[in-house]
Amino acid sequence: MMVSLTPLFISAGCNPSPSMVDWTGNGELVYGSCRSLIVTNPSTDSNQPLVISSSNHAHKSDVRCIHCLTIDNDEFVLSGSSDGELILWNCVESKLKLLYRLSCHPKNVVLSIHSINWILENEVFIATSGADNKLNLYKIKEKSLQLIDKIDFNPSFIFDIKFSIFNRSLLLACGVDDSNIHLYVLESYKMRFVIKLSGHKGWIRSVAFKQSDNDLMLASGSNDSYIRLWTISVNQDDDDSSSSSFVRLKTNKMKFTSNDNIFNVSLESVLSSHESTVYRVSWHPSQLVLLSASSDKSLIIWSYNTDTNIWDESSRLGAIGPASFSLYGAVWSPEGDTIAAHSYRGAIHIWHNTGSSWLPGLAPSGHTGSVCGLSWEPHNGRYLVSVSTDQTTRIFAPVKTAGSNKSNWCEIARPQVHGHDLQCVTAINPLCFASGSEEKVIRVFEAPRSFIRNLSNLTSYNLAHVHKNDSRPLGACLPALGLSNKAVTSQNSYLVDAKSHTNEGDDLGAFMDIDLAAPPSEEHLSQNTLWPEIHKLYGHGYEIYCMASSCDGRLLASACKSAVPEHAAICIWDIERGKLLDRLSDGHSLTVTAIRFSHQGDRLLSVSRDRTWRLYSVSFSDSSIFKCSLLYCSPHGKQGVLHSRIIWSCAWSHDDRLFVTVSRDKQMVVWINDVDSSDWPWRTDCKTLKSPITAVDCAPVSIGGSRYCIASGEELGLIRLHSWCPVSGWCDVLRLDGSLSHCLTVTALAWQPCGEVKEANKLYLASSSEDFSVKIFEVYIS
Repeated sequence: MMVSLTPLFISAGCNPSPSMVDWTGNGELVYGSCRSLIVTNPSTDSNQPLVISSSNHAHKSDVRCIHCLTIDNDEFVLSGSSDGELILWNCVESKLKLLYRLSCHPKNVVLSIHSINWILENEVFIATSGADNKLNLYKIKEKSLQLIDKIDFNPSFIFDIKFSIFNRSLLLACGVDDSNIHLYVLESYKMRFVIKLSGHKGWIRSVAFKQSDNDLMLASGSNDSYIRLWTISVNQDDDDSSSSSFVRLKTNKMKFTSNDNIFNVSLESVLSSHESTVYRVSWHPSQLVLLSASSDKSLIIWSYNTDTNIWDESSRLGAIGPASFSLYGAVWSPEGDTIAAHSYRGAIHIWHNTGSSWLPGLAPSGHTGSVCGLSWEPHNGRYLVSVSTDQTTRIFAPVKTAGSNKSNWCEIARPQVHGHDLQCVTAINPLCFASGSEEKVIRVFEAPRSFIRNLSNLTSYNLAHVHKNDSRPLGACLPALGLSNKAVTSQNSYLVDAKSHTNEGDDLGAFMDIDLAAPPSEEHLSQNTLWPEIHKLYGHGYEIYCMASSCDGRLLASACKSAVPEHAAICIWDIERGKLLDRLSDGHSLTVTAIRFSHQGDRLLSVSRDRTWRLYSVSFSDSSIFKCSLLYCSPHGKQGVLHSRIIWSCAWSHDDRLFVTVSRDKQMVVWINDVDSSDWPWRTDCKTLKSPITAVDCAPVSIGGSRYCIASGEELGLIRLHSWCPVSGWCDVLRLDGSLSHCLTVTALAWQPCGEVKEANKLYLASSSEDFSVKIFEVYIS
């Protein structure tokens, strides 16, 4: 038997830092997510689902800034992290290969990185700034970085740095928190301070150079919400402006010298359309056009009007709606026809230039907090639901590719945008799920008509035969300051006509019923894919920690955080009526960490921080009276305790003949009922790994005839595949490490249900992690 595994899909959001997104010279978009670097290639074809090409994690803490550079037609990426580490990557065919790592600002955040290829001197220089108030200058020498100069700005921070070559001089501009721009020139491999540009009334967040005719333009963005444009010229007399293309403000000109040249610096213009901090300014690669991103949720494209000699606001883009947040950065693609921006909550926005306007495009999406739970649509695994501490629930599905029989996975809905960190989720039936959070309430959601229709449009799945309720709401909306999604019907005021919608922000929180022919954009996901809430279930005294639903969708079991037996009870709910049926308070003494119903629905398994498991029988009498009783608990006393630390997870085999538990003690234990034993009716088989095991799930079919396939996830981020049978015991099948695995704790594993199929040679495994990512793997068995 041979088993191979291929990564099928990666979802991960962007870290909230201004310098977190950049383009390679080949048009690939690179961004940081937790400790990883993500590479993707946004397509201008809105009908093509976006595919993340690779994910690489080598940093030991969160990535804080990224910069792409091209050297001799080869693409490289520089990344800096929260612990002061700088890594140089080679990007080949959308894959990143680590070349060199350096601790440039030990134990301090790397705030900014920039580089320049000085062809005249045949040198590549790299500058970094850090939270240690220092600026470091390096040059690349034989694929390593050599420190050539260091400048101490104490007590000031340098938020942004940019190089430029002008008239045979290498200039470096530094945006500093003293409200000034510090300008340096490179002489004899040392940076010499030449001038300080003042005028802003807040921290300088971003600087950018642009060559224009005989002048060098310098743009700066600040906390004071203004953008200042400076002009640097060479050997220009004070009264002579004939060589300049611009009309400058009447201000005192400043001068500095370098390489026997006299440079004049003057303030050309002050741009004031933003209402809050300007986090990023970026020049168009080939035109005199400036892009700015601000915490007022807007992007502005500025162009110089030669008729009026004024910088005009030619386009305004941005995020509209209650789920939108401050924009942290924006960058042009190498061709200048696409803009990528990212927000405070990690959403990436893409806009493509159609010639007459800018239209939203498909962007990589994902969670920006620890992904705590996963659940497949229970019947056939049509889609995958995930929840995260970023307070969102997301749905991923395979979207049809135009002109091809292939499908690519992408995010198709965001049914819950909450005000509390989400902890767990379970798909109850194809059109209903429940989620739990730190608010102590379980919320149950039902799919609206818009989701059912668009799922059929985008995928090969048709749920028309599943839902027979024509009275379903069209969609849902989230009122301002609200936590509950409100149903939208054709009669209420939350419905907005998509054709007449002006996108001016007057309808914040409103819903637009749109038939999708292509995967949804970030703007559509954040506002038009919510599900209406149908139940709130109250009964727990602390934060909801775990939940599970029965396969028939009739029952829901839940548990909350607990330090005493009283609150370690498991609640059993009737989902249809939203009613509490029973409270199992005779079981665990500490937090229940995982709950699983058997596939037949007649047994309920729970594991806990108290290092034990409990097995209950579940049934309904002929008169539909619910009954639940304790059958077994894990061995203790003379029988011994197999798990010596917290039990993190559990899973039933596909035939319900056995179950598996995994623990922080690094042990994975198979429990199989031994009907011939009169003392302890359970046989066990233990396997010990090298690190604590945090997640487990059993494949929905047997492999190799009679062997059970079991996936385990570890605290270090590794994922392993094992097989087990009663005769020969455990066998290691496959280990996922490197870029295929996660870089932080695996929080959940879930095999896609196979429906009525009992054996298959192609299975799908989903995983989630504290590293913000959701991954789906194709497992091929031959």
